[in-house]
Amino acid sequence: AAKIDVAKRVGGHLRNVEFRLGSAEAAAGETFAAILLLDVIYLLPREAKLDILRRCRAMLAPGGILLIKTNDTKPAWKYWVMRLQEKAMTGAGLTLGTGNLHFLPQAEQAALLSEAGFVPEAVALPHWSPYPHLLFMAR
Repeated sequence: AAKIDVAKRVGGHLRNVEFRLGSAEAAAGETFAAILLLDVIYLLPREAKLDILRRCRAMLAPGGILLIKTNDTKPAWKYWVMRLQEKAMTGAGLTLGTGNLHFLPQAEQAALLSEAGFVPEAVALPHWSPYPHLLFMAR
């Protein structure tokens, strides 16, 4: 919810943008030009990932885009820093999830998006932080 609040503050002036916290089930039947999954897909096991990706595919308008901000498993040192941090966050209840983390290498994430019917493009997000940020643009 905090990330949605930030997005509303930063992008609230945009007339054609709406930020919502919710589930694919709650938005079933709606159509969107863009869907953003921000730091959430790693909390889901493979079959649940595939399910949510297929639901997103069904909700995208023709020409729409799915943006997924996630993390890669390389470089290894950044992966382990991020994994330890996420394990602490989920363990403390500060991030929703069971504490089980399901990070996938970039190639496996791209393959999963393809299996869900997308044409994925991975974009590295180089940053000074110790996290292997990665963005997928999927059409």
